[in-house]
Amino acid sequence: MIDLFVFISLLFLITIIYIIRRDGVFLLVISNVIIFSIELFYPESMLELAYNTGNPISMGLLTGIFAHYSYMHILLNMVVLLLIGYPLEVSIGTRKFLTIYLTTGILSEIVYAAIYYGQDYILLGASGAIFGVMGALFRLYPEDEIPMFLGFIFMPRIKVKYAVLFAAIIEFLAIFLSYEGDVAHLVHVSALVIGMLIAPFFTGFKSIENVADDEESKKVIREIMKERIPEMRRILLEEFLKKKCNKYEIGKNYIICDGKKYRL
Repeated sequence: MIDLFVFISLLFLITIIYIIRRDGVFLLVISNVIIFSIELFYPESMLELAYNTGNPISMGLLTGIFAHYSYMHILLNMVVLLLIGYPLEVSIGTRKFLTIYLTTGILSEIVYAAIYYGQDYILLGASGAIFGVMGALFRLYPEDEIPMFLGFIFMPRIKVKYAVLFAAIIEFLAIFLSYEGDVAHLVHVSALVIGMLIAPFFTGFKSIENVADDEESKKVIREIMKERIPEMRRILLEEFLKKKCNKYEIGKNYIICDGKKYRL
């Protein structure tokens, strides 16, 4: 019964996120943590919540994306989700982000079940959905810079295309060398590819560089956005927008110039 309870709770949460249209990433992280806490209190629930490839159409398609098997498993997944999920949500909006997250997570499980048809494998963890988000971010905003862990090295600023390329190489090598262990690398690669394929249907706000109408202005914008002090960056941005827009507005993660919205 606990799988039914979690399934209904997740549907309720997803509905709430679609309605409020904000903070999707943080609500997903909180949900993952709550469900992992349930697993700690009721260890037997882990198998109930996981996705079993022997039963391909089941509630596990959804609950399996939120269940995890260890502290390190959920910690790593949630850190990466925050690092890549937040930039994508800000860029395309909460609803589109959540749709990509759920679609890639679920479809990658189905692909895995189809490839290993007739065999019973247990899948759990948000990593498939996270790789789907990664693929979408790569397709839509390859030149954007994000903080990311490359192995054990933390990079405070790295272009999306390099971060995703690094992750993709690791996953493809694991499959090529037939190194599975406890990690379903095929789910990761499937989700990454699915995310890249569906991303064009979920385009968001244009980059702020599109406010500029010449290469020199774009260069100025890039230099402004590199400013580390938020107050100074805002002052410089205002000076730039005064010259480029008849009317403008600066939000937390966007600007509006002459009625058009651009992401920061």
